[in-house]
Amino acid sequence: MVWIRKHGWKIVAGSIIVIILMRSFDMSTAAIMHRARRHQQHAQYHKALALYEKLRARNTKNADVYYQMGLCYDKIEKPREAAEALTQAVTLRKTFFDAWLMLGYVQATEGWYTRALTALNEARTLRHNSYAVNMDIANVYAQLGRYENAVHTYQKVIELYPDKFLPYYHLGITEDLAGHPDESITAFKKAAELKPAFADTYTYLATLYEGKGDTEEAVYYWKKRLDNAPRHDAGAIAVRNKYYELRDRLRPDEKI
Repeated sequence: MVWIRKHGWKIVAGSIIVIILMRSFDMSTAAIMHRARRHQQHAQYHKALALYEKLRARNTKNADVYYQMGLCYDKIEKPREAAEALTQAVTLRKTFFDAWLMLGYVQATEGWYTRALTALNEARTLRHNSYAVNMDIANVYAQLGRYENAVHTYQKVIELYPDKFLPYYHLGITEDLAGHPDESITAFKKAAELKPAFADTYTYLATLYEGKGDTEEAVYYWKKRLDNAPRHDAGAIAVRNKYYELRDRLRPDEKI
């Protein structure tokens, strides 16, 4: 008892110091994470990665660190390193939606479509009605040539998000690839309603109508393509020549 009374303050003081050091360590970790994120915001990805490496050395089980590393590697165009970091993130946290989504995106961008589909389906189990996930899955199906699956998935996205332009646009492309021109035209017309200034939609419509032998509709949409051409349009001359070529095929009373 005498020893405790005499030296007890040392034990208490030591405990306080340990607690302070632990809190300082935590604050230091948070500060490093904050600095790394600031570097990312300013596109200083190599500096951010150096800080994330420090954090990983402290704690190899932090899924957030691996996720941020994956984002940085993607920005500096190192897809394999990005995929490895993101794979580690989802291994550590199976319910990490953003990491699954980003992993699928990286893999799809590199043409690793089968692996991308696996990652994206994992993401979809977590957020079944996610616009981004379902669009990415549909795009991967299209890249794999699985057009029926792609069409079904685009249609699902349209049911969930009927006012979005891209699902209709990509549906039009996929229906065309699948050899369904009428369905493709229907999708592109809806896309044109939603985003009338997007010139490429009219290119598809003009080409599809020309393929069907409907010169009048083809001319109409080539004209729409010209009217909505973006500035510095590299293909403007070719489009203009195509428009006049088809227009001249019409009988005089059909010219528009």
